[in-house]
This record gives sequence, structure tokens and C-alpha cells, in this order.
Amino acid sequence: MKSVKKPDDSGSFADWFHGIITRIQSEELLMQTSVGHFLIRVGESRFGYTLSFRVVDRCRHYMIDLLPNGKFHVVGETKAHRNLHQLVKYYQKVSQEMRS
Repeated sequence: MKSVKKPDDSGSFADWFHGIITRIQSEELLMQTSVGHFLIRVGESRFGYTLSFRVVDRCRHYMIDLLPNGKFHVVGETKAHRNLHQLVKYYQKVSQEMRS
């Protein structure tokens, strides 16, 4: 997985974090990249974050929840992560292993 960098990145946030952008805006950004690129954005229809990911012919969107213990996880997955940085590192590693 490779992150889509914000064009106006000031260095105060990770380059994969795009803040408040719509699902459509995230798809427009991702469709200009190759398969495997991703970004994290603030969800527009629910409280929390969304992982938007480029696949072969479209984009996939996965909700990220903050658990009561303060950890983050992708909805439907069991593994929890200390923070968004750890969540991203984990999925980057899993993605690389799947391609090997």
C-alpha cells in the first residue's frame, strides 16, 4: 500500500491523512494513482475515519472505529491498533506480504 500525498502537505499531519474530504473527492484522487494507493479521511456520513483504498477498477472504503479502550480497528476486523499510524503500518505490511 502506498499513500496518496496531500498536495499542500504542511508537515503537521501524515501524508496519508487528508482530513475532511468526501468519498467522491477521495475516489477522484485515488483513481489518478496505481493499485494499492490509499488515504485516510474523516468520514462524512458517520463519526470516525475511513480508509479509502485503490483496487483494480475502483476504490474500496473501510470504516475505522475508535474502541472504548482508545484503540482503532477497521470495522469487521478483530485486530486493534494503538493509533492510526500503527493501523496504517499494519495494513502496509499485510499488503506487501500478500504481493510476495
